[in-house]
Amino acid sequence: MKCLSDLRTSIDKIMVRAAKEKRDGKGNPAQRDAKRAAHADAQSCLAAIQAAGGDGAELPDARKAVHAAAQAEAGAYLPGQGEAARRAGASFCPFVMTAAGGLGKEARAAVRAIAHPGDGLGLGEPGARFQAADAVYNTRRHSQYLVSAVAVAFWNSSYRSATDKVRDVPPRQWSP
Repeated sequence: MKCLSDLRTSIDKIMVRAAKEKRDGKGNPAQRDAKRAAHADAQSCLAAIQAAGGDGAELPDARKAVHAAAQAEAGAYLPGQGEAARRAGASFCPFVMTAAGGLGKEARAAVRAIAHPGDGLGLGEPGARFQAADAVYNTRRHSQYLVSAVAVAFWNSSYRSATDKVRDVPPRQWSP
């Protein structure tokens, strides 16, 4: 999940940019490899300073350099999901949401495509309606149920990441 703060750009443009980044990715593998090497160099410099018993100003600077190199490596290459989905014969729809729960254009289209046909029925209009198998979300519309399920999945993922961070569990790695 990424929070974008750009007060001069409309939220729609920000969401379109985020959806494109999820679908197409950013950076390239060569850039990632170069940043990975720089991170390894920074770690070896820190290890050398610690082994030499350095405790002056050079130790905090080396730690900052390792942190900066790790951040640069993390953002150097993020593959998009669109190509992987295409190769697998599946479709991919970036599910971009605002902090307030608003859906991006492609996310709205995905919800419409998979929502129960009874979502289009008006109040009191006859026809088959969505009924949840569980009582977790109290909603009469499938699309609202889907959005609630995605919000809970985001929360669960954030909570798991926070607890992993507190317990010093390394991040879960995924590869393209």
